[in-house]
Amino acid sequence: MIMRRYFLKRYSVLFFLFLAFSSCIDNLDFNQIEYSATPIYNSPIVFFDLTQSDFIDSTTNTDILRVEDETDFTYLETSFIRDNLERVELNFEVNNQFSNRSFSFSFEFLDENNNPTHPVINFTVNPNELLVPQINPIIVANNQGFLTTRRIRVQIVMSASTTPLNPTVIQNLSFKSTGTYYVRT
Repeated sequence: MIMRRYFLKRYSVLFFLFLAFSSCIDNLDFNQIEYSATPIYNSPIVFFDLTQSDFIDSTTNTDILRVEDETDFTYLETSFIRDNLERVELNFEVNNQFSNRSFSFSFEFLDENNNPTHPVINFTVNPNELLVPQINPIIVANNQGFLTTRRIRVQIVMSASTTPLNPTVIQNLSFKSTGTYYVRT
């Protein structure tokens, strides 16, 4: 009886091994595999914190309604990125702590000759508001000129008021922008 159980166990193991090795085997053709990875990169673009003193002319003690700055945009300088970039998604966050002023923002991409490479992005932030505006992605196939971007110009326009800003009252305007870059491989 013990002997019979031993043979039965042994043959059943061999039978299952035979089934495992003889079942549906076919050569794998790696040329049939279609694989596409799209790495995603995030990087800051422009960020700043301004206070009410940045909007006051120290000589005349009057409000400065318009502030503008340009910064280099070096992310598109590598040929790998220019050749493989599919789209860019811009993310903005603006925290306006001014109690009685709204701000209009203009975000512009420029080439080395200050020519626009993408339509201007505009939005307004109301007093005491944290705003995260929804911005459509930049599809590179629809706008090849975007790849020539070398600078970004940000323009901030503060709403006018009959009451001038008070330099002793602390108020902040924080601006953060990031880019999410989708690159094909």
